Amino acid sequence: MATKTGEPKNPIQVIERMLKLLDVLAAHPEPLGLKQIAQYTSLHPSTAHRILAAMAGDRLVDRIEPASYRLGMRLLELSNIVRSRISVRELALPVMRELHAQTGETVNLSVRHDDEIVYVERTSSGRSAMRIIHAIGARAPLHVTAAGKLFLLEDGYARLRDYARRTGLAAHTKNSLSSVQVLERDLDRTQRQGFATDNEEAEIVVGRNVPFIASRATSSSNLDNLFATIERYDVGITLRMRPQITADDFVRLTLFEEVSDIDPIAAVGDPNLVGPTTTVRSATTVIAARDAQTVVIGGLLSDAIRNMERSVPYLGDIPVLGRLFRRDSNRRLKTNLLVFLTPHIIGSDTDMADASERERTRLPRALRELPVLRAPSWNVPPPPPS
Repeated sequence: MATKTGEPKNPIQVIERMLKLLDVLAAHPEPLGLKQIAQYTSLHPSTAHRILAAMAGDRLVDRIEPASYRLGMRLLELSNIVRSRISVRELALPVMRELHAQTGETVNLSVRHDDEIVYVERTSSGRSAMRIIHAIGARAPLHVTAAGKLFLLEDGYARLRDYARRTGLAAHTKNSLSSVQVLERDLDRTQRQGFATDNEEAEIVVGRNVPFIASRATSSSNLDNLFATIERYDVGITLRMRPQITADDFVRLTLFEEVSDIDPIAAVGDPNLVGPTTTVRSATTVIAARDAQTVVIGGLLSDAIRNMERSVPYLGDIPVLGRLFRRDSNRRLKTNLLVFLTPHIIGSDTDMADASERERTRLPRALRELPVLRAPSWNVPPPPPS
């Protein structure tokens, strides 16, 4: 069966033509006349008119003047439904995991909410020394995080000054950019190099998260109801560092080392009532090294004797004869902490790509053989005009 114009009725063909009409209307912000639409879509005017009339009846397009059309409000309603049902986290997590597998670095997913950045997902890395951990759901002002600086750069400098007036650029650390001029210079550098950075200290913690009793209280209605407030602290080896690059390409590292442990022998009181007793050894120093130069830091020594007692229940408590069912042993532990650091200066995204390739070679073979991410945004930007 044929139409009046001699064109066959093919539902698939009608859908293709409808999508072509929507694409043309979406590409032009102003309303288009029927002749223009037919010219852009290469459709016969009568065919375009018939499809547009059907779409107007379903509010997919609006007919605002005779033979003039634009996108309809039904599309906005449908797009809002689609947006409400899309989980950014679910879409981004596979890409984040692949990027984490290739670089070995922590990958954070953040969204903007007013004048703050909100972290909605992360893939953490235990290999990276330069690691800034953000809890999921944590918030931070835009000007104190690398991700937030990218949003400010996208806004432009006029809206940046409005942001500065609203927030006052409050400083959260001594490295926070609390001046509009300093923040603008940092955004200029971000635009030239193609990425933003956090000038914060890196931290490595290897140990346990031990509960400590912070306070005890009783209920006013029941004095026998005793409850305690617990706070947890890291016990083990902690290394904090803050790098600074000097004018002559030296890397100045401010280092803090701490070794802590639970001492069961020197415990003060009952550990169940007052909590465990810890021993702490720490050192703070400043070193300077050239790019890719390895430095070794040592000096945190420990010499401990651990007494261990094992016995058969009940039988080991018998006077005199109990020694036959009990075993005592002393163990001496000597520890010398040595830290090897090799700083690398990243001056461009070419250096970043080279560093990522070096890290990739250290990954297990199964991870090294994964395909490398390729996208237009990964291309090295052209050098600024002289």
